[in-house]
Amino acid sequence: MTRVISWTLAVLTTAAASLALAGLAGSPASASGPRIGPSQFYTATINGSTGQSAPVSIGVICPGPIASGETGHPLPDQMIAVAPSASVAGGTGKTGAHANSIAAFFGAPPPAPAANASHVVFKHYQTKPLPHSLLLPCGGSGTVTFLSFPLEPQSSVSIPVTYFNPTATPRR
Repeated sequence: MTRVISWTLAVLTTAAASLALAGLAGSPASASGPRIGPSQFYTATINGSTGQSAPVSIGVICPGPIASGETGHPLPDQMIAVAPSASVAGGTGKTGAHANSIAAFFGAPPPAPAANASHVVFKHYQTKPLPHSLLLPCGGSGTVTFLSFPLEPQSSVSIPVTYFNPTATPRR
């Protein structure tokens, strides 16, 4: 009986340790870094690029032929990130004096009308997939603006982007 209990405890302990380590490891796409806080410098990227040398391409799923003004959802395996930065360089922003998050706006950022709900919010410095829930243009160019919240005077980061639908042909 003692051997059965010892063996069962050993198996359960090993299983619990394995689960704990798996939870700590996490996936690189969702692993959180330090919390975003006041007066911090940060950099932003989309698909690994700051967009300083050329606009960042964002693939969008749009069924059928596309027409001007149509929207769709981002293709899978595209990433968006914010990371702490040691200094102010090109493409670096600074959070405000009371900041606790950074939001990336696909389209007009606040204080523009709230009709544009396409944004991603970060509470920690991290890389994450572009959410499938975003509604993005099926084609054309735009800007993704990263701002800290609550809104107050600070420096933002803007990344020029080009939206494309890899399977659609323009409507005639």
